[in-house]
Amino acid sequence: MRAQTHPSRRARAGYTLIELLVVIAIIAVLVALVTAGVMKAIGQGPQAQARHDIGTMATAIGSFKTELNLNYVPSYIVLREDNNYAASSDPRAKLTPGILQTMFGRRINLAPISGTPAAGAFPDWNGDGKFTAGDIVLQGHHCLVFFLGGIPSAPGATPTCLGFSRDPSNPTLPPTPGGSRYGPYFDGFKSNRLVRDSNGMFVYADPFLTNMPYAYFSSRKGNDYNAADCAALGIAPYSDPSGRFINPNGFQIISAGSDGLFGPGGGWDPIKGGGTSATQADNLKTADNLTNFSQYVLKAPQG
Repeated sequence: MRAQTHPSRRARAGYTLIELLVVIAIIAVLVALVTAGVMKAIGQGPQAQARHDIGTMATAIGSFKTELNLNYVPSYIVLREDNNYAASSDPRAKLTPGILQTMFGRRINLAPISGTPAAGAFPDWNGDGKFTAGDIVLQGHHCLVFFLGGIPSAPGATPTCLGFSRDPSNPTLPPTPGGSRYGPYFDGFKSNRLVRDSNGMFVYADPFLTNMPYAYFSSRKGNDYNAADCAALGIAPYSDPSGRFINPNGFQIISAGSDGLFGPGGGWDPIKGGGTSATQADNLKTADNLTNFSQYVLKAPQG
């Protein structure tokens, strides 16, 4: 006698329309969740890179100061390839010989040069192989790369920082096979983010925008920052509501963040954000800035 087949054990012919719609809806929800997670991770990528850059550069400043004997890293310096600092119209140029002698020793050649010297007979600060007449002014965003990286590679070559020669007379001499050098002290300079400015010196772009360099200020007001210097990037050094420089014995490294806009600077409060004089528009500019003196994104909710 043939055994009966129970109806519940028959093989199903397929899924119903409702079951298919439920599966499609579940897949759509999962895709949306994954996409949101990926987009959030992409958005945080530059922020994490900027945090890493700022922390590593801050450590590199300590290494630079230790090896090259400076008790601070300037955020303004005037270089001249003719060594004629007395001829500069910038009153702060007179400080440069002392800085260079502290860094490289008294044997550095600072004798003024007349005429157009031959290659190798002058300090080629901007690494272009040509004699540059007049001032080469380095503001904070140039200084950050110059002091941590050294002499820039030649125009047309892969952008990189060459450090400084240990030749006591001329620290700008190019690398030689097996030759020892000072620096670079920050190994994280990436060629696609090194941007040569109009003076031939590099600035280093933050990870958000290729044309927005990290800002740098030392705390030595008067020698290292003033209104004209701040105007170059549209930012002043951050101060607390009383006007005191934050990191009064140190420095500030600042990323403009994803909007590419620096805040106004002064009057920043680490708890409340902008000072009483800051406008709402200025607060918005400051809101995503990253610095070496705060673990937070400036003006982000804290606590």
